[in-house]
Amino acid sequence: MMMVYEERWSLWLIYNCSNWMAHPEMAGVAILTNYFNKPLVQSQMETMYCRYCGGYFIYAGEESALTPYLEHDFQRLNAMGYYTMKDEELQIQL
Repeated sequence: MMMVYEERWSLWLIYNCSNWMAHPEMAGVAILTNYFNKPLVQSQMETMYCRYCGGYFIYAGEESALTPYLEHDFQRLNAMGYYTMKDEELQIQL
């Protein structure tokens, strides 16, 4: 059986706060993960609430993450008003 290797950080899952107009400087959360962990992140985000307003998160899409440019992605998404984190931080931060 052939094993297919997947980059640990290959995918950004982006979630908007349902009440982001109450705090437009912080639009939502962007979580760095991979396709294997995507279902775990999605199920966790269904139970999470915004720490600013208590609103729920709405799945807004995903982007490919290229390992050499991760620092650029973190900066870009932060500038867009997203709190960025790796999936392993999910339980701790939200």
